[in-house]
Amino acid sequence: MADNSSFPSKKYEVFAMLYVQSQDLSQKSPVETAEMYEQAYSEISHYYGKKLNESIQDGNWSL
Repeated sequence: MADNSSFPSKKYEVFAMLYVQSQDLSQKSPVETAEMYEQAYSEISHYYGKKLNESIQDGNWSL
């Protein structure tokens, strides 16, 4: 069965991956690298969620 999804599929994934790639990973384990990615993804998605909420409150958002 073919997987039609691709990575990255969201801009949050792109920015999180770019962040991790820019770090010195030479002394990091795979788990530490994954944790860095998850933390970056969480912070970035929180930022965009907050930004969207502000746009909605300001009336600058529409369908």
